[in-house]
Amino acid sequence: MSTNLEIITDALRLLGVVSESETPSPEQGAHALRRLNRMIEQWTENDIELGYFAQSNTTDTCPIPLWAERGVISKLAQDLRAVYPSSSLEASVFDDSQNGFGTIARRSLLDKLKPSDMSHMPAGEGHYCGLSILTDS
Repeated sequence: MSTNLEIITDALRLLGVVSESETPSPEQGAHALRRLNRMIEQWTENDIELGYFAQSNTTDTCPIPLWAERGVISKLAQDLRAVYPSSSLEASVFDDSQNGFGTIARRSLLDKLKPSDMSHMPAGEGHYCGLSILTDS
């Protein structure tokens, strides 16, 4: 799992705010962490639950599953673009089917689905005759 600073750095690199060899300034890190906290809190209010809780230190491990990191990074980059308007993002960062957020939304929905229980239904009384509906034989 990545640290909060690694998530923030990756988002700022997508924006071109920091280069491959740079890290965000302490001010950039603190500001991006506040935005990350607000963004995921909003997701939680919209029933997208990642197990995240508000963070106060950029060096702490980010409490999101590894499979969700790509989506969080791309959405944080989109959110931070308001702060760095001269930055540009590739079109794929905005495409939820490619940027990882689609996986987050899908997984969140699937985790909330309850398995169906058909035990209350009658078994039926039809004759089987040994035929398969899949082969018509």
